Amino acid sequence: MIEPFLDQATVRRLLRYSRKSGRFVWRRRPDARREWNTRYAGKDAGCRWSPNGKVFYRSIRIFDWPFLAHRIAWLYVVGSWPVGVDHEDGDGENNRCRNLREATAVQNGANRGCNSNNTSGFKGVSVGSSGRYRATIQFDGKWRQIGTFDSPEEASAAYQREARRLAGEFARAP
Repeated sequence: MIEPFLDQATVRRLLRYSRKSGRFVWRRRPDARREWNTRYAGKDAGCRWSPNGKVFYRSIRIFDWPFLAHRIAWLYVVGSWPVGVDHEDGDGENNRCRNLREATAVQNGANRGCNSNNTSGFKGVSVGSSGRYRATIQFDGKWRQIGTFDSPEEASAAYQREARRLAGEFARAP
């Protein structure tokens, strides 16, 4: 994603960020019309936004351009735009500083939860045609067969070991 020119100083001039709560609040702007300050200054910035109707993020419009709040939080604290940001707990609206970490697209994908069409109840586990439980993992665009198991718990444990081996700290716990 390419953001228009926006630097840390500009963001800090426009917004106040609480590392503890992860919330942004509009600052009073002496350069803005009185109506703007009456309507926005001191109030929460942004709105809820979802790219797919399932996962929600906070979006903040600055200079008539939408920015994801977790990317602005990174810029606010670190001072540079991140390559990518991962919400460690998987909650796209939890923009607390301690919940954000820089991540590549592959690392971010490793932190996803179960797909909505999952029937086994375990990430990476499906029921094979033989009735046994199959563990598979996709990492860096490649599918890997981990093995087949008698129970979904065994398959899930094997999946978790492989996910930790491949993705390290970004592997989502069950």
